[in-house]
Amino acid sequence: MATFHYRALSKSGAVLAADVDMPSEQALLRHVEEQGCLLLSVDRGGGGVLAFLNRDLIGGKRLGAKDLVLLMQQLASLLRAGLTVARALEVTLAVGANERTKGVVADLLSSVRSGSALADAMAAVGPPFDSSLIAMARAGEESGALGDVLVRAADTLGRQRAIAEQLRSALIYPATLVAFAVLSIVILITAVLPEFRSMFETAGKDLPAAARILLKLGDLAAAYWWVGLAAAGIALLAMLRLLRAPTVRGRLDRIMFDVPMLGRIVANVETARFCRLLSTLLFNGVALLRALSIAREAVRNTAFAGAIDHAARELKRGATLAETLEASRFIPRLLPHMVRVGEETGQLQDMVANVADVFEREVKSSTERLLALLVPAVTILMGLVIAGIITTILTTMLSINDLAV
Repeated sequence: MATFHYRALSKSGAVLAADVDMPSEQALLRHVEEQGCLLLSVDRGGGGVLAFLNRDLIGGKRLGAKDLVLLMQQLASLLRAGLTVARALEVTLAVGANERTKGVVADLLSSVRSGSALADAMAAVGPPFDSSLIAMARAGEESGALGDVLVRAADTLGRQRAIAEQLRSALIYPATLVAFAVLSIVILITAVLPEFRSMFETAGKDLPAAARILLKLGDLAAAYWWVGLAAAGIALLAMLRLLRAPTVRGRLDRIMFDVPMLGRIVANVETARFCRLLSTLLFNGVALLRALSIAREAVRNTAFAGAIDHAARELKRGATLAETLEASRFIPRLLPHMVRVGEETGQLQDMVANVADVFEREVKSSTERLLALLVPAVTILMGLVIAGIITTILTTMLSINDLAV
């Protein structure tokens, strides 16, 4: 006999979870089917610590961006093939890629079977379904084109994920370079310098200032390394806490726009993210004011988000969207220009989608240019620091005879 933890879907649509002792998974499957339930997942080992960690802490119901995109694509394909929402969820549940996806789909199916619309079911589940995705689903249900809407939603999520992965990938090499350079400096100070201490001490007290400083740093690092780690951890936590303060975060976000190259990348990323979601919402029939408020939630920079809030307020007072966007220094000039063309031609969603395409390409080229400058700059800076330490050691060794005279 073995202990299994299983999750099953009852006839009423409720998700059941239990631990049972069964001779095999086949026996467990028969047991669940005899109860009139649909087996969703099974884990050997029941309620043990490892199962708990995997099931309740690691597995959870949090979907990654990739899983969410695949889920939206699967639902869209099934809905466009003519299946009902409930049946599409049932099929998706049967072929779910992993347990996290199956858990989320099971919760959606339970809500839909109880009479909720898909958008309301998403809202009840919560993460990973945010306000923008819920609004798009509701617009699709109201317009009778839910499948088409979910196709656009999956495309939007995929593009946002691509931008995020591109930025992360661009930072991996510089971060790795800095880490190895810092590690090299620490090794030089804590392991290499002490080997020369006896040689330096025989030269008397008139060692060069740089050599005395390095020896002192080596002593401090060897004796109080734990203090340095604790101080670094405390400083990191303090900085993160400070960044959560609205005034500090707002000031830093505004300053970022004034940093050469970095400011342009931030503006490009935020514009691409905002325009992609705004165009999707407009295509799905969401009213402009409502679409602005939802698309604003996708913006991370508070200065850029403030410009969108100002645009929404001015739009309520009768101003055009292009005029309100043009008044902000945080919004690239291309956006209000294209918005004006869209407002004049009645093709606002198409123009905003074109802007998203332009800035997504610009994000890629901007990050490549920044990386092309950042890597050599970090390499030279760290090389100079390491070269300075080595030079100090060598010059001190060469001057020992002169110091002893």
